[in-house]
Amino acid sequence: MQKEKYASGALVLALCLGILASHTLLLKGVVSSWTGSALAFWLCAVSALVSLKSLSLYRSHPFAPTFENFAVLLTFFALGMACEFNAFLAPGATVSSIFVEALSGVGDRMEDIINDNFSRSDMVSALLLGRRGGLEASLIEAFRISGASHLLALSGLHLGIIYLFVDFLLPFKKVPFSAVRVLRSVILVVLCVLYSGVAGFGPSLQRALAFILAREVATSRGSHIDGMECLCTAAFVQLCFIDPNSLFAVGFQLSYLAVLGILLIYPSLSSWFPAGIMKRIWNAC
Repeated sequence: MQKEKYASGALVLALCLGILASHTLLLKGVVSSWTGSALAFWLCAVSALVSLKSLSLYRSHPFAPTFENFAVLLTFFALGMACEFNAFLAPGATVSSIFVEALSGVGDRMEDIINDNFSRSDMVSALLLGRRGGLEASLIEAFRISGASHLLALSGLHLGIIYLFVDFLLPFKKVPFSAVRVLRSVILVVLCVLYSGVAGFGPSLQRALAFILAREVATSRGSHIDGMECLCTAAFVQLCFIDPNSLFAVGFQLSYLAVLGILLIYPSLSSWFPAGIMKRIWNAC
């Protein structure tokens, strides 16, 4: 695999280190949120001005020991610090918390409809909305013992199924870049955003939503986005614009590590299967 493919990964790593550094400084009381935020934004602005013209050079030679590459990485490090300091300034004002609170009424209404129309409404609510309050403890334990407890925790799998289903139903899928194709992508993304908010907007849903957004932006323009680039874009959007404290959530860490493992290991495993029906089944899975 070429080094250029890891360029975006190095930027996201610098962003994560910035978040971790500012989080540590705040917990130890070294700086206040206001002071840290001002310093981080100043550092980010200065390094961004220095690295603005060298970003294309960084992508072609990401690990060359040059001052310009250092400035690019420093920009993302400072951006991570600024995002974390701002999250401490307004702890309850993250995009995820505001979004979930705004759509909580819609989720309650959907749960009432499920309760009125399904005999096993507790199971349906858990599978569709991620609300497990009505499930019996013995049933949850049975799912855990059988290794299927992930079905009760809404993840990118659930959002991916809904996305593929809506994508199949909407027309004009093969239309090239045009206003109609852009409108189709907007409808897809908006529906996925609404469902994610109703379902609690957990870290894995945020990741899947960022994946969908990156894919739709690329396909609506008639281009292709690499899996590693898509993963890094999703992490960047989630940490910068949704909630930087997601970095410390186990769900966030496991979710991204799982996808990273698939991207790195899948090509090698796929080469083991000879051409034929088994390879098609493997690729489909």
